[in-house]
This record gives sequence, C-alpha cells and structure tokens, in this order.
Amino acid sequence: MIFDLHAMPIKDRCLPASLELATRLPCIKYVLSILFIMPHRNKAAKLIKYLGLAEKLIKENFPTVRKISFSVEDDPETFDKWVVADIEVYGEIDQVIAWEDEFVKEWVATVPYPERNMIRLSCDVI
Repeated sequence: MIFDLHAMPIKDRCLPASLELATRLPCIKYVLSILFIMPHRNKAAKLIKYLGLAEKLIKENFPTVRKISFSVEDDPETFDKWVVADIEVYGEIDQVIAWEDEFVKEWVATVPYPERNMIRLSCDVI
C-alpha cells in the first residue's frame, strides 16, 4: 500500500495534542493514514517522530536522492507491519553503499529498538 505524502488531507481530522506539532512534517500525512491501518495505534504514534527523522537522514546521507516515498508492507504469516522508505539514488554502487552505511550508523545511533526496525530503507540505484 503506497500513499502520496502530499495528497492526503489532514485539515479536517481531529488530532491528539501530541500530533499537532508533528503535522508540520511532510511525511506526517502518511503516518496519519497508518494510524487507521495498524492494529496498535501506539506503535503508529511512536513512528511519527521517526519518519521525519528518516526523511531528514536520507536527504543528508544520499546527496543524489531523486525520490523518497513511504509505503506500508506486511508479513502475511506473522501479521507484522512496517514502513518502507523507498528511495531512488543516482550514483555508482560502491558510493551508494558507502552512503547507506553512514545512514545506517546514524539511524541505529539515533532511533531506539524496536522503532528502528519498524522503518526500513529500500534503495534503487539509477
């Protein structure tokens, strides 16, 4: 299931006070949709601040990133759900791997478990 970050309306939704500030981030529109998909709202609420961080770290660590989109994937056997950050990057494979290594170092150092495993990176090298 893929959502356009900018197409989902949030204007008329009732948001908990903790989400008011978060709605200023572009990917929050997407997270709000997850609140209605994921069986545990607490999990989705914890992802809000980390989706913005994921987008920021992607832009910082992949200088040639062309496209960033977020989607929800699930495992039909375990019923687990997670968010995938799909990116398109220009560059040589070795360079993109080095950028990914830096991204992962910052991601693991910044985001606690289990939230860091609930947002995954998928990279298409062009």
